Amino acid sequence: MPFTLADAERILAGAVDPRDGWEGGYAFTDEPEMLAEYVQAVRDGGDPAPFGPYLVRRSADEATIGE
Repeated sequence: MPFTLADAERILAGAVDPRDGWEGGYAFTDEPEMLAEYVQAVRDGGDPAPFGPYLVRRSADEATIGE
């Protein structure tokens, strides 16, 4: 599933979904600098879709297992 500008802005605003982060406890929600850089890159260069970041989720429980 694509990781979008809206996702990054939502997380930066503090509206975190339990699925935001990686299986095994690594949470990219703990890296606001990375998210802010992504937001700025999209604002500067436009939406990278369909070549932007994607999250790979396990179908059984939707845990993020790759990007």
